Amino acid sequence: MKKQTLTIILLCLVIFSANCQKNQSSSYNYSNSGDGKLASSHISIRNDDLDLEIKYTGEVRFNEDETAIQSISPKGALLFRKNKLKLTAESDASGKITYEMYDGGSKLSITDASGKQFLADAIKELINYGVDAKGSVERLYKKGGITAVLNRTEQMKSDYAKSIYLDHLLANHSASATALQTIAEKTTTLIGSDYEKGKLLGKYAEKFSAEPQSHKAYFAAVSSINSDYEKAKVLKTVLQQSLPAIAYEQAIGITRSINSDYEKANVLKKLIEKGKLEDGAYNKLLDIVALINSDYEKAGVAMRLIEKGIPSGQAYDQFLKVLGHINSDYEQSRVMKKMLEQPIPAQTDVDKILALLGNIGSDYEKAGVLKKIASKELSTEQWVSLINATTQVSSNYEKATVLLQIAGQMPKNEKTQAAYQQAAKTVSSDHEYGKVMRALE
Repeated sequence: MKKQTLTIILLCLVIFSANCQKNQSSSYNYSNSGDGKLASSHISIRNDDLDLEIKYTGEVRFNEDETAIQSISPKGALLFRKNKLKLTAESDASGKITYEMYDGGSKLSITDASGKQFLADAIKELINYGVDAKGSVERLYKKGGITAVLNRTEQMKSDYAKSIYLDHLLANHSASATALQTIAEKTTTLIGSDYEKGKLLGKYAEKFSAEPQSHKAYFAAVSSINSDYEKAKVLKTVLQQSLPAIAYEQAIGITRSINSDYEKANVLKKLIEKGKLEDGAYNKLLDIVALINSDYEKAGVAMRLIEKGIPSGQAYDQFLKVLGHINSDYEQSRVMKKMLEQPIPAQTDVDKILALLGNIGSDYEKAGVLKKIASKELSTEQWVSLINATTQVSSNYEKATVLLQIAGQMPKNEKTQAAYQQAAKTVSSDHEYGKVMRALE
């Protein structure tokens, strides 16, 4: 009994495996080309159940009730082949169309009822794969408006076909805010291809951005794109528009979901360029900057934030925390020097800036940052903190150059001189120590 049960289980596994291989053997290809005269399109689908090929040159138009071919561009042609069914239609120089139709081994005539039905059935398939999409959209819109077009879009057999239907609809017809919201929702659920979805959402970013009611659905559609490249491409296009604060914050939220450091950094730079960066939005941006692993990309975004202007107070402190996550000596010192080109906010604790020096291993880079700070207007307490920080520099030469600059700029009082003398004692080179001490005279 056990042996029989095991045999049945193994047989089921073999059948299941065969079905999986069957489903995985599909080949689905779309291509378009043109020489400026007659464009050509080619669609092929091959799996165990279906062998389909659609190929046409020029423009193919169907009649009003979509049962016959109305026209094909002069010298154009159409091929439809599905398993054992085959249709060819060729147009001569005057536009006259000749047909050949085969149902298995039987040749059909366009003048017979069976031939006309064969053609009508073939046209249904052709429409479902996007042939004469523009004409189909116009016919549907005339009969039932946007709803009719969207209903047909749901029947399309491919993401490519769905996208060209929505493309023609958006390009040629005005849509209310409610309709735009519906189109955005349909884009999310109907189109699986990141490329097709991204192309459509990017192309009509301006139209969707103009209607606040559609923003939520539109950004949900953008968020549903899995490809970092396609998602970032759409966001950068969106950010070329004039966005209200709520839409801007939605764009920030989607940027968090981008995994690629490069793509995330590029979108963040565009957000910085376009946004007003008030405290709330600024803090959300900084949270995303902290998620970037690449020191180069993180530093690049930080530089843009500095150029835009760092808000004082809590935002400045949070910016310093982000800098603390940059591990590269060069990148961190580069950003800190850029930051120190601007005045240090009065309420900022300089010790928080100096604490970042602990992340820099290079004495040269560390000294460069200290000299930048020494060029600022500082209080006595801040000067003392700066002088004490010079002890973190191991190189006698680099430490001495910093102390010499400090000596020329610090206020000469009991506290600063005492701190200076104490720091000078950590210079082990007699030559450098002598220069440092003489600078106090």
